[in-house]
Amino acid sequence: MPLTSEQAVAIARRHGLSLSDARALKLLTDGAEEAERLAASYAAPAQLTREDLKTMKPADILKAKDEGRLSDLLDPRPSKPAPPVPVEPAPARPAEVLHSGSVGPEDDNSQLTRDDLRGMKPDAILEARAAGRLNQLLRIKE
Repeated sequence: MPLTSEQAVAIARRHGLSLSDARALKLLTDGAEEAERLAASYAAPAQLTREDLKTMKPADILKAKDEGRLSDLLDPRPSKPAPPVPVEPAPARPAEVLHSGSVGPEDDNSQLTRDDLRGMKPDAILEARAAGRLNQLLRIKE
């Protein structure tokens, strides 16, 4: 049954809404029950934020809690998922341990490249040269 103007005004007043809201209730709903639900959703108390609480007196905060205006803040469920925890990359291995073309540091016959030399200390370069690991780079034929 369609909502009459008088019913719309009565519902709007019960929920603290204006006459303009009563007109909207009449136009948007098909009956009194639907109008009651819609008016209740408009009249639902606005939720307070943490910033709002900073300026309120304790008595006003308790009143807001009783009115249900703190339910968003007091709800233990997070409103959005927590951001992912950043994972730090593994530390880089020292360049002088890396050997181009080698299986591991125990491979003494592998040839070094210019990139390998950039991270090496001068003493390690001299040892590599003495071991013949720079022959390819220096174009020394064996």
